[in-house]
Amino acid sequence: MLWRYDTYIGRNIPILRSAPSVWTKGNWQDASRLPIGFAAHYDLVRIAAKRRGREVLEFKVQDGWGPLCQFLEKEKEKPDHPFPHVNEGDFITKFHYIIFWMRLAGVLKPCLTWVVLPVAAATATWWWWYRF
Repeated sequence: MLWRYDTYIGRNIPILRSAPSVWTKGNWQDASRLPIGFAAHYDLVRIAAKRRGREVLEFKVQDGWGPLCQFLEKEKEKPDHPFPHVNEGDFITKFHYIIFWMRLAGVLKPCLTWVVLPVAAATATWWWWYRF
């Protein structure tokens, strides 16, 4: 049953560690290196865009639809509803928490099946045997 760990949980862990590993130069557990690595990543994006002759939108979610629509030249199509704030820390933390438990449930389901069914069968047999 351990092979199911790799199927359900193991694949998620490298994804969660990939960006912090790049931003911290391989030491993803050192949070003090994150701001430096994050700033270096932004510089890398700016340089790559400049080489290609493209603009970069320095966007903050708090600015709402205005700068984004202007950058995309879609000012006339600006939505009436407020800009969604779904990529905030609390949301992402809860999202990964839910994914983790769903995958863990996927791993444990077959294990519980192999435990619960024999226990239920043994209990039913015991009850039937001692009933008379």
